[in-house]
Amino acid sequence: MVLNDPNHLLARIAGFTSIVAGFLHVTVVSVQHWAQFPPLESGFFITAGFAQVVVGILFLPHPSIWIYRIGLFLNGGLAFLYVLIGFLPAPFVGEPEAFSTLGLSIAALEVVAVGISLAWLLSHIEHSKNTSFLWATSSATAVILVGGFGFYGGAQAMELVFPERVVSHDHGDHEMNMQHMDMQEHVPHQDMQLQDSQGQSHDEHDSPAHPH
Repeated sequence: MVLNDPNHLLARIAGFTSIVAGFLHVTVVSVQHWAQFPPLESGFFITAGFAQVVVGILFLPHPSIWIYRIGLFLNGGLAFLYVLIGFLPAPFVGEPEAFSTLGLSIAALEVVAVGISLAWLLSHIEHSKNTSFLWATSSATAVILVGGFGFYGGAQAMELVFPERVVSHDHGDHEMNMQHMDMQEHVPHQDMQLQDSQGQSHDEHDSPAHPH
């Protein structure tokens, strides 16, 4: 069933916000979560971002009620996931993720898309005698919660499957950590050189003096 939308303005706004949020996930967020070996954390953002872009494109023409429902699940679930990882240990990180300007901006875009989807779904129940307002709002909230907890639980499960992919969340310190490892590797070599020089000095001190 296609919802009637004379000017498509709200649908286009929802599509645009979903596309922008997905584009930022693919191009910026995934790069920020990249490490020496591409963690699954980055792969998640790339996949989710592409899904947001596709859903956003489907919003541009006459979107069906299923597109609104999928948009509610996807954008609502991702926005709720962002809130979750601000208080719970983030997958592949092990600690909560600090709220950032970029993250809040993406979440705001997702909330706009969610609000439009929810508004259209609630307006649709006016034409359905078998659906109440309370049931529609409760089911929409449940969809968002299931999406957010589902994304979070799935990512935590993947962390258990691939524990070697866990990385430090301070992505900017990766090069510093590598330099620290290099310094640790050079310390034993320098210690050996110092011991050799001390041994030579000790041998020269203990050796008998040569007659003139």
